[in-house]
Amino acid sequence: MAALYFISFIYAMVCCCLALEQAADTTALATLITETNETFRVVVGGYMIKAGVENATKIYKDRHQTTDEDEIAG
Repeated sequence: MAALYFISFIYAMVCCCLALEQAADTTALATLITETNETFRVVVGGYMIKAGVENATKIYKDRHQTTDEDEIAG
């Protein structure tokens, strides 16, 4: 998916450059920058949420496992 994203980004960047050269239109470039920021915001935000949930479950399991072992040894 990352490779597909980068290929489409490069294609869009080339199209933006062609539009800039032929018509002096910077609208496409502004859209490209906005959409790139949005994509990375969603991807990074999603990863941070995923990592936070994983870490919380690991901490929860570790605390309860330690408590169970203490009760058994107790």
